[in-house]
Amino acid sequence: MRLTRCQAALAAAITLNLLVLFYVSWLQHLPRNSRTRGSRRVSASGPRVTVLVREFEAFDNAVPELVDSFLQLDPAQPVVVVADTLPYPPLALPRIPNVRLALLQPARGRPAAASRPETYVATEYVALVPDGARAEAPVLGAARHGDIIPWDYDVDLGIYLEDVGNCEQLRGAEAGSVVDERGFVWEKAVEGDFFRVQYSESNHLHVDLWPFYPRNGVMTKDTWLDHRQDVEFPEHFLQPLVPLPFAGFVAQAPNNYRRFLELKFGPGVIENPEYPNPALLSLTGSS
Repeated sequence: MRLTRCQAALAAAITLNLLVLFYVSWLQHLPRNSRTRGSRRVSASGPRVTVLVREFEAFDNAVPELVDSFLQLDPAQPVVVVADTLPYPPLALPRIPNVRLALLQPARGRPAAASRPETYVATEYVALVPDGARAEAPVLGAARHGDIIPWDYDVDLGIYLEDVGNCEQLRGAEAGSVVDERGFVWEKAVEGDFFRVQYSESNHLHVDLWPFYPRNGVMTKDTWLDHRQDVEFPEHFLQPLVPLPFAGFVAQAPNNYRRFLELKFGPGVIENPEYPNPALLSLTGSS
């Protein structure tokens, strides 16, 4: 049986498509380090994290201030600002090699790779930073910033132990991991006797829930970590709770939260921010 010209062309097109699909699938299954070995050369002494800024308003943003806050801590910090098209009014970004503007919309005369943000990343890690953040724990963050501490990655909330049984998800987490209808993952933390709520099964940004119970006017628990702030405290800080703006809503915080924070972190903790391990990296630049 002889193939017609149309049939031969169709067979060739199908074969070509199959080859392309096979090649793409093969690339996706390659180990990440083998795909990027030629394009990324990470210095052991240089920055290991690229700051990636993606979501911001064209006419009302604080992106230049955000970038400047990171550069004040490390002038060599790689920063990539990603926009669909060239922002207007123009962003007042410093003209230095480690600060780049990546435009996602392809344009004539610009290489196709220039529209892919990953081509601007030459570090091991990427930190997705929202507009408005600055490179500077929840009550502490609320008192100092009205938000999460910029370098923190989780939120810690205290709860009464007796309230655990009133929450269906926490009751389920006692027996194992629970995924609720919004995709949040509730589970018992492996590090201690507390609960963890993760954003999703793939995104492990989380909130830690610490159950305390009162004993002789003191809030306590049965297991402790070696954190300075993980200590007992008087129950009168919780009677009553007071409203405190935090991360876009009004949270219930300990009354006299300044004394509460200084009990846990030391005097002047609100006015004098510091990284968790100042011996390794100090915000004041003294180490």
